[in-house]
Amino acid sequence: MWMFHGKTSGPSKMMINDFIRMLWEEKIEKIVMLTSLVENGKVKCERYWPDEGKIRFGNIKVALITTHKFCDYTISLLELSKKGGESHSFTHFHFTAWPDNSAPLSSWSIVEFKHKVNLTPTTKPVLVHCSAGVGRTGTYIAFHNAMKQAQKTDHIDIFQIVVKLRKERMFMVQNSTQYEFLFKTIQMALLSSKTTLTGHAFVEKYKGLGDKSSAAVHLELEKTFKGLETVSATSKGDKTENNEYAEYQYEDIGCKTIEGKNRFPSILPNPVHQVVLTKEHKDLDDSINAVLIPGYKGKAHHILTQLPMPSTVVDFWRLVIQHRASLIVAFEFTSMLSDKTFGSYLHTDHLFKNLPYEVQSSYRTQTDLWEETGMMVHIKKTAFKSEHHRIVHLKSHFTDLDSNKMFNFMKHVRSHNTFNKTVVFTCRNGAQYSGLACVLYLLMDRFDSDMFVSVPTVVGSVKSIRPEVLSDLSQYVFVHKVLQRYIELSSQYNNVGDDVLKQNQARLEASEHQEDQVYANIVM
Repeated sequence: MWMFHGKTSGPSKMMINDFIRMLWEEKIEKIVMLTSLVENGKVKCERYWPDEGKIRFGNIKVALITTHKFCDYTISLLELSKKGGESHSFTHFHFTAWPDNSAPLSSWSIVEFKHKVNLTPTTKPVLVHCSAGVGRTGTYIAFHNAMKQAQKTDHIDIFQIVVKLRKERMFMVQNSTQYEFLFKTIQMALLSSKTTLTGHAFVEKYKGLGDKSSAAVHLELEKTFKGLETVSATSKGDKTENNEYAEYQYEDIGCKTIEGKNRFPSILPNPVHQVVLTKEHKDLDDSINAVLIPGYKGKAHHILTQLPMPSTVVDFWRLVIQHRASLIVAFEFTSMLSDKTFGSYLHTDHLFKNLPYEVQSSYRTQTDLWEETGMMVHIKKTAFKSEHHRIVHLKSHFTDLDSNKMFNFMKHVRSHNTFNKTVVFTCRNGAQYSGLACVLYLLMDRFDSDMFVSVPTVVGSVKSIRPEVLSDLSQYVFVHKVLQRYIELSSQYNNVGDDVLKQNQARLEASEHQEDQVYANIVM
């Protein structure tokens, strides 16, 4: 079965009724939208679907059935209907993190998005559009065609793919930024190709990982890990990360190392992903060695940061309060007590200098693996008014790569309701153990949501932000061991029936076949 994809511009007010009529007449079942409705104060596309309920365009109604919001995209199920009872539905895949005339911040987000698109099979034309229907649309279609070519011929000629698209429509892949982004995205997609597994397949594949019988699997993991290291090293060298950030910004961060703001001068945040603090006082600055890691759904995000130094204790609490963190997960805390670079930040039953924060402990519990402390932060607004912020501090008692310990620890971490809330992961360098826990958290989130998992996609996306995360093969293998145990003991995995397992597997197989399809034109 061949798949024909149309490329078009986003509908304007004048053409929106014709756009909806096209969806109806062509029986479109999937739309890939790559533009925001408004960008830089300009309307880029008229909204052709409702926030809720129904909306009419001519003699056709568009109704919202369901919607699911993720970090960089939203997936909605919509229904078109006419008088007389005729109707058909389509899935709307809206990528919201691709700026006009540029490229997304992360190639991994597009790799993940495209996989989501593929998981919804169709025999009808797939409509792809942005605002003008050339730059972002052309880049996405070129990405698809490149993956198809790789499957069929085991080689890729990106230049000729773009030349062919431009013969069909001018300015497809509009500029050098998008062309470079296309190369990076294809590289990452090839690296993670066919690594998305159902829970059942993942458990079976990685059961007994580390035994002699799993030598082939271990070799496969090693090969993928080396590829991830290569890609993340490239990202580390690319100081612009698809944005026009000047070289001096890195030099500025390097200067702050002299001031004692960073424990390791070699582990510095890329300004694109760095947490920027609000200055509450003229004596404070806005920098901290911390990076934002997008969560899987909604507005949730995680923060990776180093354990505070004496000079950054105040900054650490500013970070926690300003980002309304609900949970702090700390590693290497005990071993840092004798380290002169460590700044004590828990015993703070007093106001910080220049800041109206008072941190008080409310309870403390302890096990062999962790110590949990409940805290109340009092934020003084005026002489008569203050706000209160609750937070849980969870301190790990272990650092060895023991899958049973980490499984139990992460299970406890996730027992705290952190949906759409910020979690701060911290360790000595802000990467080794904090990054490992953050990766596991994200992987568990994805499995709980989709019952699918792709380890390279998650690891790659985190390493593109902080390359020092999972810096050796043993940690990468360890992630698979912990995740295998999590899935195996998951209630979702154990309660699902054979029919659902078969459906999940069929969806994955369908998604792989869709890479073997071709594009044709529906040009407006």
